[in-house]
Amino acid sequence: MSSTNNASLVPVLDGTNYRQWAVAMKALIQSTGMWAYPEGKVSREYFPDSDEEMDKLSTARKAEILASINEFEKNDGMVLGQITLRLSPTIQQNHQHCHTSASLSNTLLATYGRSTASTVFKDFKDCLNSRITTNADPQIYFDKVFGAYAHMKAADVAVPPQLQAMIALAALPQKWEMLISVVTGDNPLEDLILSDVHTAVITQFQADSVRYGSKQHNANKISAVKRKRGDPNWCNQQGSSQQQQQNQQQQGSNGQAKRKCGKRARQGQSG
Repeated sequence: MSSTNNASLVPVLDGTNYRQWAVAMKALIQSTGMWAYPEGKVSREYFPDSDEEMDKLSTARKAEILASINEFEKNDGMVLGQITLRLSPTIQQNHQHCHTSASLSNTLLATYGRSTASTVFKDFKDCLNSRITTNADPQIYFDKVFGAYAHMKAADVAVPPQLQAMIALAALPQKWEMLISVVTGDNPLEDLILSDVHTAVITQFQADSVRYGSKQHNANKISAVKRKRGDPNWCNQQGSSQQQQQNQQQQGSNGQAKRKCGKRARQGQSG
């Protein structure tokens, strides 16, 4: 898959989703082997400012510096373009003054990477509103809430582990509400954590997948057997046999009629 197609996996930074955007953008740039540029680990070389210092350089050294500058501008320009394409139009306009990927990355971190009341509230609201369903992998839910609670903890707004677990239990579908008594009964309140709910839900989902997957397989086998009852080859063979019997009976009737006609003719001649 090309980097152009991979770029679509990175959300557009709108100012409220910096953490999710930063993780995906880092993975994209790492996949191209260029992460050292936005990290600031690759420095751009420059020619000396003074003519005197410039004259001291050999022709070979000047060529080396020029080649290094060209390589930096090419690679860093590619990374800068990748980052800019995944920014909202407003953020793009506000950061046109950043001419390297490192300066743009640092500016975005300083501007949108800070934990604010609105970003913490967004994470908390996501935890409250997310739901677990029986027809989707619950790991998606847990990946989301684990990440949100980690963000809140980094902002010094840690949610107590018992409350995290109870929020997840409240997100269970009605079909799996029996897990509430299982989790709360097996774990004392002081030891209750989100991972306890995660383990119980994943185990239940896998058990249901095996159970209902087996039923569906059997149903498919039964349907296949029923379809065989209308085998067109067997019907054609049966129809051919019946046609042959009818032809033989017809031929026998015609032979008997001919013999009767011949007998009558001979009787008439003798009379």
